[in-house]
Amino acid sequence: MLLVCFTFLILNPGKGETPDLEKSFWQADFASVIAHLEERDGEALSVKEKLLWIECLARIGRGDLAEEKLRGLASGLLPSSPLLAAKANVYLAQGRWEQAKRSVTEALALEPVSEKAVLARVILSLFLRDFADAERWYKSLLGMVPESRESFLIYLLGLEVYSACWDPQALRQLYEQRASQWEDRNKTYADNLKRNARLWQDALKIPLFSAAGPQAECVVSFARNLKDFRSNVILVKVKGSKYQVLLDTGNRAGWTIHHFELLRQLKSQQGGRIFSEMGTHAGLLEGSSVFTRNLESEGLSLTGLTGLYIPKPQPDFYDANLNPSFIRNRIVTLDYVKKQLRLSRPGILRQNPAMTAAENGGRIPWLGHRYVYVPVKVGSRQRLALIETGAKDISLRLDFARKLGLPLTAQTRYLANGEAVSYHKTPFKVALGPFIFEREGAEVWPFQQFMDPLSGLTPDVVIGPEALTGSFLLTLDPFENKVLLRRHESPAPSCSNEKSNRT
Repeated sequence: MLLVCFTFLILNPGKGETPDLEKSFWQADFASVIAHLEERDGEALSVKEKLLWIECLARIGRGDLAEEKLRGLASGLLPSSPLLAAKANVYLAQGRWEQAKRSVTEALALEPVSEKAVLARVILSLFLRDFADAERWYKSLLGMVPESRESFLIYLLGLEVYSACWDPQALRQLYEQRASQWEDRNKTYADNLKRNARLWQDALKIPLFSAAGPQAECVVSFARNLKDFRSNVILVKVKGSKYQVLLDTGNRAGWTIHHFELLRQLKSQQGGRIFSEMGTHAGLLEGSSVFTRNLESEGLSLTGLTGLYIPKPQPDFYDANLNPSFIRNRIVTLDYVKKQLRLSRPGILRQNPAMTAAENGGRIPWLGHRYVYVPVKVGSRQRLALIETGAKDISLRLDFARKLGLPLTAQTRYLANGEAVSYHKTPFKVALGPFIFEREGAEVWPFQQFMDPLSGLTPDVVIGPEALTGSFLLTLDPFENKVLLRRHESPAPSCSNEKSNRT
């Protein structure tokens, strides 16, 4: 499993020892709010403090506990905007977007200038991929929150909103504004922000994550004979050298370079220092923000790739990592039958009846800004899954497995650095559109690396490329915000009796 979760060198400097709880919330210091309130008698807390506690629990990934506490509190209260806003944020943390939308709409109807309700609306709009709506509500929020220029949560939210809107100018201004605030308090932090501002200045007037060229469709074959379970790796040729690039929908940064020579040959510009975690390796890795103006290779032409440079944690690591879901000016298909990446103009998809045949596949809502979230069915329950082409096979979240009462068998795996990590296996069945995936031994992990830092949302299920290889075509349509999953008419037989894909 490969995922980059990144922070700046100093994420939230200057926190006070005795926090004002509301101020701590807007500084995104949710853990200290929870710790402070847990030290007090729960019965003596005010309704406002209890709601704050519940919201903070949701935002650190404890959505089920937050819902349990909210249910007990709400039974004795009349509907109010603060209560409905708290409900919306709890539902967001659980991936229950329909209930979240209902609650936030009701909260704003009662109080149009509710800070917490507007905050929920911004995050919900990002999740629903309505980026223009997220930007409108974010700008409204700026005028509501006291000292919004100093708020770390508002700053983080701005990074997400303007990144989703592909707005380099707004991002540059956001970094410059925060750098000026910290210039006299923490020069290292301010310098990192300035470098990021310059990076986005260089990105002005360059279409971000865009496929270039007049052709209706670009086709790139997956690399062959690599000793890896993932088939979605392409070879990129730059100045005579070939580099392995993993197509990874779990890469939160969008574009990550690991090979220094590739960084140099692409003339990629580096920004502020960062420390990052990757799911396959323990500990923090030091690198920098990065901007690649052009990536050209044998028919593949991409512009405006933003993300990270993280040196290889081991010699045989991938040279780069690209999240194809960030490409919005083409329909992206990962063909696990013909083993190809295809970037198509919208007309190509709609002109091919086989692409949309109901009996041959399913059109599924595409949710999420940086990831590909899709609704799935586990038994009679609708849950949220992450399609993660940098992962392995079908896996599920530990808390979710325990909630279902699934039998767990303890397992041990060793990371690249030799460190032993514990996980579990369990029999599991999940339905994605019209397709059912069954595993006798699905892996069970905490999934903490996938938690959204703004909402606390963590997927219940991860679907990796082993579930698709040989049988399926995965298409991401950013124009309609749909995922199209199609089974090849003559699927390749499974190579293992421990797993099956059936309709």
